[in-house]
Amino acid sequence: QATAGYYTLSVEGVVYTEVTSFAVGSGAFPRHFTICLLQAERDGVGSGVELSQDGCTTKEVLPNPAIHFEGQAKALALDFNNATLVALPGRPEVLILTETGQACSSPPETSNFATFMQVASNFYRHDPRVKLVANTLDDPADAAADETLTCPATAKTFVNKGSCRRLASCSRLTFSSAPVPLDNTTLRLWYQVDARYVYFVTGLRLK
Repeated sequence: QATAGYYTLSVEGVVYTEVTSFAVGSGAFPRHFTICLLQAERDGVGSGVELSQDGCTTKEVLPNPAIHFEGQAKALALDFNNATLVALPGRPEVLILTETGQACSSPPETSNFATFMQVASNFYRHDPRVKLVANTLDDPADAAADETLTCPATAKTFVNKGSCRRLASCSRLTFSSAPVPLDNTTLRLWYQVDARYVYFVTGLRLK
């Protein structure tokens, strides 16, 4: 969607980034596309994203753009100029916010904007799939004290065997069986809630 000299790119109605030029597809804005192939999660910024306006019959490749805001959407990103970010060991492209340097306030409530923050001239998107908890020898993590009910699974070693404890709040979850319809609504919900790609196959014959 074009607004005041910038093109806002959205996925599933959620704002992703803004770019200064957009030459993919045809027709008036806002233009609607189907994502036919996505390599961005594997290859990152600049990797090819195949888009189509006719159900993937004909496709065009858009280089995956970096997260950046200059137009109207910039006001919705959290401003953390004094924040401290530390790279996740083994995953240098993943940064952990260890210190904000200021009070943290949520952006204006909106249903079509994810959680972004700005540090200097760089923008970052919050990924809720990563949760870190303090789990030391003297103070093992307790799910009862954590709003996400997260229990770290740490193997017993000679280092921690003297302080390992079984916590009732960290016992295994139990589930009951229930039929789950594998339709488009369910598959879409899996992606929206847990960012999981789940597929089903039709037309199989059991012999």
